[in-house]
Amino acid sequence: MKRLLSIFGAIGLLTFAVTAQAEQITLHLTHAFPNRDSLFLKPIAEKFMQQNPDIKIELEANATDCPALLQQLLRDGVTGSLPDMVSGVCYTDMPTLAERGMLTPLDKLIADDADWKNVGVAPGALATTTVQGHVFAIPQSVSASIAYYNMSLIRKVRPDLKKFELSWSDILAIADDLKKILPGRHAAFLRILCRQL
Repeated sequence: MKRLLSIFGAIGLLTFAVTAQAEQITLHLTHAFPNRDSLFLKPIAEKFMQQNPDIKIELEANATDCPALLQQLLRDGVTGSLPDMVSGVCYTDMPTLAERGMLTPLDKLIADDADWKNVGVAPGALATTTVQGHVFAIPQSVSASIAYYNMSLIRKVRPDLKKFELSWSDILAIADDLKKILPGRHAAFLRILCRQL
């Protein structure tokens, strides 16, 4: 049975792929959350392929969330069509896949990597991706910044603003303009949500 390399994050993707041979190789990377994860996986894969022209990475995002990805992988395991790598398997699903022999342990890969200590993955983080004493994935964190706008205030300085795909420079410029007309008010407030995947 083909076994799956479960990767959480770009570091794992690059570390595994760098061991590939000189002949043309295509690696299939399946992931969930296409609207979110494709945004950071695609540029990483593209940059890696530019640096390693003999390796092609095909991103496949057929699952909307973790339960859908687990069901897809279980079906793929039965039909013998598992991808080479996966990103975004929920930690709680890893024992199910590991017990079925569908995941490849990363212990040797980590032990043989002289630069592993410089990667910055804390041992406690690896505990979340360890099943029966074997590391099966590299954990990743995703940060999402959420911007809330008080339109009644923004309209005072940007009455024609319609698009809210604003850069940080745009947001800070609006805050500066608001501070000028409302000196006693906080013009910007930032809340960052971090979620360990």
